[in-house]
Amino acid sequence: MPGSEEPARVIAAEQMRAVLPMMAGINTVETGLCVGTDAGSLSTGFLVVSVQHTGHDNPVLAAEGIFRAKEQQYFAQDTATEDVDHELGKGTRGTQDLLLATRLPCGPAVTAVSMRSMTFPAGNSKVPPPVLAIGSLQMVIPAPREYCAYVTISTPTIYHLDAYSARLAHIARTFSFDVPKEQ
Repeated sequence: MPGSEEPARVIAAEQMRAVLPMMAGINTVETGLCVGTDAGSLSTGFLVVSVQHTGHDNPVLAAEGIFRAKEQQYFAQDTATEDVDHELGKGTRGTQDLLLATRLPCGPAVTAVSMRSMTFPAGNSKVPPPVLAIGSLQMVIPAPREYCAYVTISTPTIYHLDAYSARLAHIARTFSFDVPKEQ
């Protein structure tokens, strides 16, 4: 935000941090940034891998609980929802979000696609404040020992969301857990 005053930058940073809980779990394990060009335009994606304790040792129950919690979070106020029934997932689509129960080679998972916008503060400028669209793809995968892995990719380049969807699909197909042998 070149030329903006400190209070405007602080407010913008707070708004960006407010989106983070939708993107990450409690314990962030890895982060990554992808910056490149696609057909002459800048493409930026942010990857967050995190884990969270679920309290369920049954992956199907954990996935069901996560699905219901996200369904309430995303669609409690959305009256324009419809059921989705694809070969690779079943769920709900709303005006800004898509939530699917999916089956991966490593077990059940919950996949969410979310579109949001952030308005940056204008400060003392006469120019209208910038609005930034944020696309977020998240896969929550129940893991052994009562944990879930959260793999989230977010991008302000929402027209590149399909390309990042392909990356998340690749991660989903190759995701696995090493389970230590009991002693």
